[in-house]
Amino acid sequence: MDDLKRCSWVDNYPDSNIMTTYHDAEWGQPNQYSDKKLFELLTLEVFQAGLSWETSLKRRSGMNTAFLSFDIDLVSKMTNEDIERLKNNPNIISNKLKITSTIHNARVIRQIRQQRGSFLTICGRSLMVRLSITILPVGMKFPVKMNYRNR
Repeated sequence: MDDLKRCSWVDNYPDSNIMTTYHDAEWGQPNQYSDKKLFELLTLEVFQAGLSWETSLKRRSGMNTAFLSFDIDLVSKMTNEDIERLKNNPNIISNKLKITSTIHNARVIRQIRQQRGSFLTICGRSLMVRLSITILPVGMKFPVKMNYRNR
């Protein structure tokens, strides 16, 4: 047994090595991010909608292949023929809207990169605005304070 402290949600998956590995290697590890990695995580989130994160992670390898190693430029050039082919791919979550959304997201990220240089930079800027919420007993109003940081 290891002494690594884990978030309580990991306990919901006692038989899932994939969730424990994800938690230990990726969860809350900001130094790993790049435009490509953010696109991969966005894609996994899109495909997870209505399902569990575990389901999305189990299909990650198939999605990596289907979406060309999450290469934003290559995915942005995918066509209707690619969408039809991917709908029949048993290694991914075969949902046309999710496939189409992923290609659209790649196109938008590509545009952001052309205009602003980096998707990661844009995401990082949006994270500079923090909500600080004080938890108070039920029925009491809570103050919300916006913290803006200039970098």
